[in-house]
Amino acid sequence: KNGAHFPYSDGSPAEFASDAGTSETLQSYAKAVRWSTDRTLSRLIDGADWRDATMIYTSDHGQNFSVGHLTHCSSYTNVDPNEAIVPMLVSTGNEELRARFEKVAKQYPNMASHFAIAPTLLELMGYRPSEISARYESSLLHGLTSQPQFVTDDILGLFSNRPAWHSVDPTIQKGRQRLDLLTLTNSLPNICEGGIGCVAGPETISSE
Repeated sequence: KNGAHFPYSDGSPAEFASDAGTSETLQSYAKAVRWSTDRTLSRLIDGADWRDATMIYTSDHGQNFSVGHLTHCSSYTNVDPNEAIVPMLVSTGNEELRARFEKVAKQYPNMASHFAIAPTLLELMGYRPSEISARYESSLLHGLTSQPQFVTDDILGLFSNRPAWHSVDPTIQKGRQRLDLLTLTNSLPNICEGGIGCVAGPETISSE
């Protein structure tokens, strides 16, 4: 799956319906997301065998629609927190796991991050929660107590050993930048409708 990247107009067929009442940039971006992401996840959630499976889906970066700025991968001096705000979706056929994911999502809204994915996967693979908690603070199955942050600049340590860390509050998004507030035409069904154990919502990521 390719996702939606600038130029957004290349992310969907020209004949795919536009979104009414929005700017040209947001129209192109919303179309790209619906074409590349919504269609893929709808088919996966409806058609996969979830009896012994759990999926965590997210994005590697958000988008900055401000005029005169990069859409993402900004440098330390001009980074926009909107570049770090992405969706995170969990789908599972295990009712016990579903209940645990939903409990944490409701108890810690807007607190999930990429840093919580690794400990979650370790527990799903059979590692003891006590051993995991000794190394990781947050988990999608237990609690999200760490302040959401993201990293920019040299995250791989190729040119320096000091990446730039930024705190972020996911509630800062402006209404015009939230795709769920757009009036969409010819929209696909909600990807969580009919899905098994589907928990979705805007969350925070760990890198640009």
